[in-house]
Amino acid sequence: MKPSDQRLDERFATLLRVEVRWGREVRTLPTEDVSARGLFLCAHEAPPLRHLVRLAIELPNGDDHPLVIHGLVAHIVVPEPGSWRTPGFGIQFYAVDPDAQRVWAGHVASIASVAARLHRASLAPRSRAPEAYAAAR
Repeated sequence: MKPSDQRLDERFATLLRVEVRWGREVRTLPTEDVSARGLFLCAHEAPPLRHLVRLAIELPNGDDHPLVIHGLVAHIVVPEPGSWRTPGFGIQFYAVDPDAQRVWAGHVASIASVAARLHRASLAPRSRAPEAYAAAR
């Protein structure tokens, strides 16, 4: 079974800026994708597997305060020459504050809504201009 078949939540490609803290390390990293219960950060170095990290996520909602969530390093993709996979690490959120969960869920839902509209638009038949209908009759 492929890892993507084992996922509980759908992932959505999106770029967010995230400040990650573990131990004495502080890095600002971009996301590759997000889901209801976590995210994947692009990086050439990662905290150890199962390490607790603090995330300060900058959401595009105009709020000057980042969304702070804690999580565990659940997966690490090491950089390999010629690999198609983006190096980085996946975070599974851990003990999320209910208010933070509500904000995050709203953000992921808005991304999902846009993704669904784009998907439907890509499947819709191309409409013809009214003049083309008249000429076809």
